[in-house]
Amino acid sequence: MAANGLLLRRARPLLGTLVSIQLQAEEIGEHDAERAAYQAFAVITAIHRAMSAHEPGSDLARLAQARPREPLAVSVHTVAVLRLAQHWSRASNHAFDAQSAGETLARSRLRPALAHCTARGARLAGLRFLDACTVLPEGPMAIDLGGIAKGYAVDQAVAELCASGVASGLVNAGGDLRAFGPRCWPIELQHPIVSARTRPLLRLRDAAIASSVASTDTGFVPTRRRGARWTGSTVLAPDCATADALTKWALQDAEPSLQLRRTLRAHGARLWRT
Repeated sequence: MAANGLLLRRARPLLGTLVSIQLQAEEIGEHDAERAAYQAFAVITAIHRAMSAHEPGSDLARLAQARPREPLAVSVHTVAVLRLAQHWSRASNHAFDAQSAGETLARSRLRPALAHCTARGARLAGLRFLDACTVLPEGPMAIDLGGIAKGYAVDQAVAELCASGVASGLVNAGGDLRAFGPRCWPIELQHPIVSARTRPLLRLRDAAIASSVASTDTGFVPTRRRGARWTGSTVLAPDCATADALTKWALQDAEPSLQLRRTLRAHGARLWRT
């Protein structure tokens, strides 16, 4: 795909969706912009492979077969996302729950990487971090990091693009987006049920946005609520991992809790429900 003027666009299937990168190329030139996009996709690919619940050789598969209190070497990205999962689980009083999601998917046999851990596994809260690439699990654990890994991958791609000298761009991983630099990007929200329906939301500049859909009958976003009047949540935040996690938290209650509202304010985030 050729550059459109000074705006370079590239896309690849990753993270279970289509990931696209758009960036302004005038300051560094088309050749260096191509290289920057390539390197950003390389980072996303590494995250995809490490935290795939479908790949039998992923870090999640190895965690599902972990021996009790035996150090396990994993990707630096996996360690970072596991730390985030622990943080958001504590902050939300387990409304954000990567372990519940993982165990649901393991029992459903929908995720081959988790198939070895169909009983209730070791606690995510009990997972210890020995260094940047080593964890100490209490035992086998079925963890689904899909609720935050996509947002984390977007953030890491943005960091790589910035390090390559790109002044402005947009990374979009299936609706988890982050814009950086001075350019404003028009954003439309997709209806959570009718995908062909969209509505303009805002012009995104130097911020991130993520959306999630509630489900009470699948493992996509396990939710404790029943009979709520809305089916999806969208969060605008400074980074995409935070936006991603907050959308999952927001889906757990019919109305946002006091703690969620405080957390949104603390992160300078905004919540929409659909």
